[in-house]
Amino acid sequence: MDSKIFEDVFEVQDVEGTDGGTKKFDRVTRIKATSDSIDTEVTLDINSEIYPMSIGEKVTIVLSRTLSLDGADTKVSWREFGSQKKTLADAFEYVMYGKVFKYEDVSGAKA
Repeated sequence: MDSKIFEDVFEVQDVEGTDGGTKKFDRVTRIKATSDSIDTEVTLDINSEIYPMSIGEKVTIVLSRTLSLDGADTKVSWREFGSQKKTLADAFEYVMYGKVFKYEDVSGAKA
């Protein structure tokens, strides 16, 4: 079983603070990106101190229920996997853990 729920490539359209505006937090930046292949837009808060991003940059975004490569629903923290066991995180430069805060389905709507 695959652990990935969603995966697509996005292009960053906006980076908070680059237009002369102010940021709410020093180390966190809100980006807005659009999908290359499907009609999807994402707004995401990232730790820009360790992973700065710029407008026009391409990024792969993956949503997953677990970091386990076989899709097993483990109840352990990502830190408990240890460096000996390969995880989904090993394939990426930047990984976040958390819950989707807000989801809005606007299928069929045209702006």
